[in-house]
Amino acid sequence: MSVKLKLKPEDPLDCLPGVGPRRKEEFGRLGFQKIRELLFHLPSRWEDRRAWTPLGNLPGKGSRVMVRGLVRDPRIRKRPWSPGIITARLEQDQDRLELIWFNARQIPKGLEANQELGFYGVLRDGRSGELQLVNPEIIDLSETASTALSGIVPVYRDIGKVGGRSLRRIMMASMPVIEEIEDYLDDEARRRLELPGLAATLRFLHQPPSDVEIGELEDGLCPAHRRLFFDQALLHFLAIEKIRTRRAALKAHRIRCSQADRRGLKSRLPFVLTAAQEHVLDEIFRDLEKPRPMARLLQGDVGSGKTAVAVLAMAASAASGHQAALMAPTEILAEQHARILRSFFKGTPWRVATLHGGQKAALGRVTRSAIRKAEAEIVVGTHSLIQESVEFGRLGFVVIDEQHRFGTLQRRDLVLKGETPHLLVMTATPIPRSLALSLYGDLDLSLLDQKPAGRRAIRTEIRTEAARERIFSFLKKEIGEGGRVYCVFPLIESSEHIDGPALMEQIGFFSEALPGVEIGILHGRMSSEEKDRVQARFRSGEIQLLMSTTVIEVGVDVPQATVMMIEGAHRFGLSQLHQLRGRVGRGERASWCIAMIPEELSKRARRRLEIFASTDDGFLLAEEDLKMRGPGELTGTRQWGASLPFDPEKNWELVLKARKFASELESTGRSEAVVAALADDYGKGSDEDEWKGMTG
Repeated sequence: MSVKLKLKPEDPLDCLPGVGPRRKEEFGRLGFQKIRELLFHLPSRWEDRRAWTPLGNLPGKGSRVMVRGLVRDPRIRKRPWSPGIITARLEQDQDRLELIWFNARQIPKGLEANQELGFYGVLRDGRSGELQLVNPEIIDLSETASTALSGIVPVYRDIGKVGGRSLRRIMMASMPVIEEIEDYLDDEARRRLELPGLAATLRFLHQPPSDVEIGELEDGLCPAHRRLFFDQALLHFLAIEKIRTRRAALKAHRIRCSQADRRGLKSRLPFVLTAAQEHVLDEIFRDLEKPRPMARLLQGDVGSGKTAVAVLAMAASAASGHQAALMAPTEILAEQHARILRSFFKGTPWRVATLHGGQKAALGRVTRSAIRKAEAEIVVGTHSLIQESVEFGRLGFVVIDEQHRFGTLQRRDLVLKGETPHLLVMTATPIPRSLALSLYGDLDLSLLDQKPAGRRAIRTEIRTEAARERIFSFLKKEIGEGGRVYCVFPLIESSEHIDGPALMEQIGFFSEALPGVEIGILHGRMSSEEKDRVQARFRSGEIQLLMSTTVIEVGVDVPQATVMMIEGAHRFGLSQLHQLRGRVGRGERASWCIAMIPEELSKRARRRLEIFASTDDGFLLAEEDLKMRGPGELTGTRQWGASLPFDPEKNWELVLKARKFASELESTGRSEAVVAALADDYGKGSDEDEWKGMTG
């Protein structure tokens, strides 16, 4: 197709030079139909090609360089078992550099002997100790004036089979269209928010000016990155505003619980609530008495007593004539909750039912019938609760335990089993308040930041391999006295890419060092049934030492577990270390956490572990983890587009601006248009299922 004189954002991609029928089909297969969509495929990184590096002044291995010279002796070595290797020699005056391409089937077009060419690639040490340029891109020196081939060069993720210089040329051909893209922010809004326009933002990222600091560009510190972050945060908060607006219009059953009734319920507990638990209960009961559905996130540190709070709220629901359902991620955790609930409701008219995949078919049918007829007021289960065959008679209150283990649609499916039931989601993973407001802004936030009286402190020690023999002697003593031991590894099997101890390679070593100890194995490649069976055997005492990866369930209560040994502790984040430590210290015996580290460790890694050993405050550790590792690693938040992580801590001022602007757009009726514009640009709209999962 011939190229138009003036392209428009909505024009099909085959209007661009270099996009024929085959490439158009490849782009379309991955969702790229229009030029506008291609322009929002942002660079994943940038390469600094502003200057040639002399061959006589090359930096060390690992450096990216742009070099030029005469090509000598290009040849390909064929191998019968895999693609070949291309080698050539680059000469510049008296200096030489070896060029090498792996997995090559033929010598690339343009790589000819005695021709002067440029190359861009990564230096590494060759077999003989000399530097090599590995898999370099060939630069035709007749085209160095093109911004596609010199200056600061954007690097894009491949779109299907289209990548490298071909994709960059196509992207450069689309640049004139940038000025035609309409900005949802007008001049006044951009001035007020102190943000660049959309066209300037896209131009900057695709064609950075030659004087930009490459470090600022790579670290996302430029004004263009601020604009992208604002757009991302705004779309997030507009979705939250939509959820809150729709939730406010819904009607829910009021669950009233007088002070006298609360005292009666609390008297059934075998302990006294902490001040934090009392405060959170007040927040929950105030919500339950309102005519609209509660949607609250209960965030509590390990051992802070979230379950007790949930039990009391479920009891209030049952007393008001409504069913309460609690969904847990595993059968073991569901059965643990069921035991607690049966003990609490013993002697009351309210029946506790359990539903999960491990039940016999006949028992499952009886349980589903009781749930449908509302003969079971308290229902505990796993994903089985959201099966189509499960119907609730009068569901009024839903609790999701370890909410991060469930997808939005799973949460929605349980909520839709009732008529706008109240929702309480719980997590034992402390998240800094600022991050929680950003990630879960559609939920009201309750914090349990106080541990019950009598909860034993866990002694945390950092040890190296030199202490291994003494540690094994200690483990034998603990197991001999009735204790049980967790030993957690960062890897299942050894890896070329990740340095750390591997579970499967240590089984024989542990068995030999601890004769007579029954050892169990647990990792993510096992089936759910196998994992639950092993954990049940550990809980019952058939297994005394459990060698595992981090698949150990959060919240599973094994009071006899007294030692948490973490191999390669430097491979884990602070919050993850804290969650692992929380598996012990649940009984009457003293408990320990042993963090094993290599003899040689960076100051940063050692400092992180020292912070871990110095405090058992999960919220303090979460704040430190956020500072040191960022929210992406802490909570699993996705990188959006290709260049900007959702990092509210580093952009808190923009988070506040985005929240305020989202409220302004919602109140003036402009939110739908802006959401449509953002979704069109960034390909990430607000899914209807998202808000249904919160509101029913």
